[in-house]
Amino acid sequence: MMGQLGTLSGASSTMSANTTVKQNEVSAEISQLDNSIKGLSEVVGRLADRLMPIMVAAVPTNSSSDKQISPQTDLGKAIREKSDRVEDVVAGLNNILHRLEI
Repeated sequence: MMGQLGTLSGASSTMSANTTVKQNEVSAEISQLDNSIKGLSEVVGRLADRLMPIMVAAVPTNSSSDKQISPQTDLGKAIREKSDRVEDVVAGLNNILHRLEI
């Protein structure tokens, strides 16, 4: 019986260590994703600046905020935030495409 408790205790600490490693990995990947989105957004901004002389004036659009149910976990919230930022970049690119006069 004592040997089983020692094994369970060791398994518990291994699970805890694995969980910490996975959480650190997820945090690092979320951070990398954030940096990538930021870089992409900056490039789209520079592209828009360079193309400004050959684009018609921007037409205001209605931004629909028909978001689905809000995430309940920190990871879900982080992913939703990144997804929203990617959607903003896509909207910026679509704006450029619609305004080009070429």
